[in-house]
Amino acid sequence: MSTGNSYIIKDYGLRDEAPPYSISINKKTMFFKTAPVVVSEELRRQAEALIEPSSQLKKLMALLLWRVR
Repeated sequence: MSTGNSYIIKDYGLRDEAPPYSISINKKTMFFKTAPVVVSEELRRQAEALIEPSSQLKKLMALLLWRVR
């Protein structure tokens, strides 16, 4: 495996109770190199918003940090 390539992983597990999770690999785990996956910037932003939604606390902290400067 190398950076910049796309892969499908079959028969893996996840460790840890909360993010960030670790991938658990065993002798049944298989890796398949695929064609490049192209993701638009808009789709990436939407995914990031779903993974880490904005909260009122974050907005308040950003405002307070901005005022401290």
